[in-house]
Amino acid sequence: PSRLLDVDGIQGWSLNDAEVAYLNPTSTGADFALKQSGVNVIRLDGRTNANSYFNTGGNVGIGTDSPNETLGLHKSTRPYIQLTSDSTGSASSDGSFIGFVTSSGDLEIRNKENKFIRLSTNDTERMRITGGGNVGIGTDSPASTLVVSKNQNGHGITIDQENAGDGYHSKLTFRGSDGSGGFVQTAALAAYQTANGANGYLRFFSGNTEAMRITSTGILQKMG
Repeated sequence: PSRLLDVDGIQGWSLNDAEVAYLNPTSTGADFALKQSGVNVIRLDGRTNANSYFNTGGNVGIGTDSPNETLGLHKSTRPYIQLTSDSTGSASSDGSFIGFVTSSGDLEIRNKENKFIRLSTNDTERMRITGGGNVGIGTDSPASTLVVSKNQNGHGITIDQENAGDGYHSKLTFRGSDGSGGFVQTAALAAYQTANGANGYLRFFSGNTEAMRITSTGILQKMG
């Protein structure tokens, strides 16, 4: 034997004549399991295409001995999970990452491949961010920065104003570069409410100057 103790064949450990663990070395890898009431609850199977699992009914901790949820991952600085495949490669610049950008807890989902990120509910895709950075809601092929699509009459985008009272408004703003790293307002559309939202009017801005208004009664007013 090349080790202090060398055992050939399947090994088992029992308590009160009930097996609680076993180790099964094979030519394709080793199979190790811990049992509870005769059932495998932790299994580490190193054989080709075999399954490994934890099924103790408790939580699993990586970097912590007191996991609060099914899987707890802890690191003193920046915990990350990296997902790779044979197609992406397995270097630090490959695949996708989920983790903290900073130790303070800023969360990041990063795809380092030139591929999309997809969000689905009810087994149906709802939103996609393409590799080029376009965002599609209800479409998997957004041709511009943001595309919202749905096969339903009356669908659209809703902007709520939670403050009650005259003069509160919601605003859609268009900005352009000021040439110095900042932005300036080039145009805007603002919806003002009156009578606690029961009525309202629209103001159209060119730059920061109001150019046109549609009153609550439908009258179009040119300003200036």
